Amino acid sequence: MLTLSKKLREDASHAQPSSQQRENTNNGKRASIRDKLLVKEIPEMEANLPGTCRVEFDDSDQLSLFRLTISPDEGYWKGGKFVFNVIVPDEIQHGGEI
Repeated sequence: MLTLSKKLREDASHAQPSSQQRENTNNGKRASIRDKLLVKEIPEMEANLPGTCRVEFDDSDQLSLFRLTISPDEGYWKGGKFVFNVIVPDEIQHGGEI
């Protein structure tokens, strides 16, 4: 699991912001630490999900809101479809895990 402080250090050491990125930051709303963390964690989560699970984002700009669908292919719940609406709280930026 990636830690927030480690991820922020890696990001800071890899690249200086371009002038376009600085303009976007100055003109628009700054991304929260939670959102920066989710940008890194979501691809890892999707890569590790079994084939019976699917993640959907209604709004690609709100990574903290997504739907997880689980469709078991064996066992008692085989053939079922279970949908979970997931909300990642802002507090995740203070050392919690996703």
